[in-house]
Amino acid sequence: MKQALLFFLLFLCLGRLPAQLNATLRSNVDFGVAVNDIWGYAAPDGTEYALMGLDTGIAVISLADPDAATVVDVTSQPTSIWRDVKSYREFAYATADQGSYGLTVIDLRELPERISYQPFTYEVPGYTGTFARAHNLYIDTLQGLLFTAGGDRSINDGGVLIFDLKEDPGVPRLIAQGPAVYAHDVYVQDNLMYTSEIYKGEMAVYDISDLGNIRKLGATQTPYRFAHNAWSNQDGTVVYTTDEVANASVAAFDLSDYNDIKLLDEYRPLTSLNTRTIPHNVHFIDDYLSISYYSDGLRVVDASEPTNLVEVANYDTYDGPDGGFNGAWGAYPYLPSGLTLVSDRQSGLFVVEVDYQRAARLRGTVTNGNTGGALNGARVEILAEQANLTTADATGNYATGIATAGTYRVVASAEGFYPDTVTLTLVNGEEVSQDFTLSSRQTASLNLIVADRQTGQAVPGAIVDLLHPDANYSGLSDSAGLVAYDEVYDYRYTLVATAWGYQLTILEDVHPIEAANDTIFLDRGYEDTFVSDLGWTVSGNATRGVWERGVPEATYNIEGPGQPGEDSPWDFGNQGYFTDPVGGNSNSRDVDQGETQLRSPLFDLTDYGSGVLLTYDYWFSNLSGNAPPNDSLTVALSNGDTTHTLAVYRGAVTEWQRDTVVLDGLLPFTATMQLIVTTSDERGSDNLVEAAFDNFRVLDSLMLSPTRPVAAQRNVAQLFPNPTAGAFQLAYNLQGYGGGQVDVFSTTGQLVHRQRLNHQQGSLQFGQGWAPGLYVVRITSSGGQLLQSVKAIKR
Repeated sequence: MKQALLFFLLFLCLGRLPAQLNATLRSNVDFGVAVNDIWGYAAPDGTEYALMGLDTGIAVISLADPDAATVVDVTSQPTSIWRDVKSYREFAYATADQGSYGLTVIDLRELPERISYQPFTYEVPGYTGTFARAHNLYIDTLQGLLFTAGGDRSINDGGVLIFDLKEDPGVPRLIAQGPAVYAHDVYVQDNLMYTSEIYKGEMAVYDISDLGNIRKLGATQTPYRFAHNAWSNQDGTVVYTTDEVANASVAAFDLSDYNDIKLLDEYRPLTSLNTRTIPHNVHFIDDYLSISYYSDGLRVVDASEPTNLVEVANYDTYDGPDGGFNGAWGAYPYLPSGLTLVSDRQSGLFVVEVDYQRAARLRGTVTNGNTGGALNGARVEILAEQANLTTADATGNYATGIATAGTYRVVASAEGFYPDTVTLTLVNGEEVSQDFTLSSRQTASLNLIVADRQTGQAVPGAIVDLLHPDANYSGLSDSAGLVAYDEVYDYRYTLVATAWGYQLTILEDVHPIEAANDTIFLDRGYEDTFVSDLGWTVSGNATRGVWERGVPEATYNIEGPGQPGEDSPWDFGNQGYFTDPVGGNSNSRDVDQGETQLRSPLFDLTDYGSGVLLTYDYWFSNLSGNAPPNDSLTVALSNGDTTHTLAVYRGAVTEWQRDTVVLDGLLPFTATMQLIVTTSDERGSDNLVEAAFDNFRVLDSLMLSPTRPVAAQRNVAQLFPNPTAGAFQLAYNLQGYGGGQVDVFSTTGQLVHRQRLNHQQGSLQFGQGWAPGLYVVRITSSGGQLLQSVKAIKR
């Protein structure tokens, strides 16, 4: 995997959790078709059942033996991606948001042998159409009222319809209409109706004590303005919401004043931050939240303190990549046995036993030791196996917690401050108070020179970035190759230097005081991973989806992935060129109504010999839209006079691809070579078209980049063991050379490892996990002279 800049955003998270935490799988039923929502039912004889929505109907699954869940019966209905089901007395009720089956009543009285079912449609007063579909439903079992939401927009604008079940549960009777506002979902408790008005981006609360005079009490925008689902706590003082968009949160709102509904806290799974994961549905049970989080599976959160939501259990039902609409659709936690039922789009029913634990909580403040002021944005992390990270608010207050009690080190940090670490004992069900005071870091000015390794001459226009999780700096070399930084914090940085006509240079562990006045040598060549802007240009007549350099966000369509959720996995950085890097539905931002063209800066191949290779990574997705897919991604090379097509890609790929082209003999090499990458979706044949391009390199066969000439090779290092199947150990002695640098190249000339040697002598390791083959290890002095070259063999 590449060394991605995204690493710096996620640095303090300790990696992905195991597949489960405080949760055990009891059984799984895979239906062989896609599934959707889930509910449960406890029969009069005590037998528990799962009610599972399928794209083709409703399945009833016996949990008489939870370790061997068994399908009893399945309704057969027209296909619908969206289906919802709830239970009341000895009946279940289902809706679908495709087709015209209306409200389906399922008679459960003959279980465990069989079920029977009947669909109902309704004439709605004031409208000419018929109620025949809905997105969701909810049943207030105490009142015997059924509420549908998200129906046909031509009837009550898709707002809530209310049915009576008390009189005859087998024949629901339409008795009232809610507000004429599209509601994606609805929840009812104590004569209060909570609607998720998704297109308004609001959660609204209504008084329905008088169904003939439903009154709106208040509303609030949800954090991501796409309110999908809402569920209140037992006394109606707090409501929890989801937004069905990438990277969104589950939010807690204070309902003590309907005219001023306040956000209390937000929860996101820390193991998948910024990976486009999507929350779907949240349910409240005994001061816990049971959340279906699509590609993250089931997440259980302790909500006993709604201002500090802490994850205490999880079970990941989906083993695919993060992001998108695959994985857990629904989670039902209300069976008398305490089991949780999870519906996974791809893998069916999961029966999960959750070990509910109260969080071990931590709360306090983080302040500036120099001024006493609050440190807004300061990070506080409990160093534990469970990923944990929170930030202080504008008043310096923070709140966090963990699922497992114990004694932990806790670190507070902030940009420009030295971290503070304390050791605390955290106890389940209790909250510890701990304040932090941080001291300001030292700063220093830093001057660097960027030079050509072969000639030693200055390289103007080079971009030199200093990267650290807490602070980043960027500089541009002047005509003398000088890059000057003022007031650089004394972190240890990753230095990244780029310039057109040179290879990417990466130096680790660079300290501003130790590196003052150092020379950064660049190797000649053409390489661009798009970590910085080296001057590629975009043209064309497409109305949207034009090439753009950036960090990609995945796009999806019912047919499959559109745009990737990350750049090439084989280069440094997290950027590339994409046909609009913003995520979401492929339909909304793909290439449309013309072509978009990406052109490299000019490059000079007149000094290159034979065996010149062009390598690049690409992604292309061409899915059906209003016409069969007929588009392409084209890569061409121009020498200023002639243009030669190198490759044409059609169809769709679901992962990054690499291509290598031998350029010899295709067209004469000139000083005005240019790469041209084109994709299009022509007018009149609208398809879903997404493309990506990354990791551009031109290699002169197997030649390594030249170094400054030396009279003879020095014996300054020893490499052992060599050959090896594990890691190489390099012991070096650079006395008299003022430090140096080690570079390791593959036989294709690709730089695979680079490290500064800041000390006169020492040792280091590299190569663990590398592919078998031959590598060339070069050691150069601080002045850029080649001191020693060693062949390394990896078995």
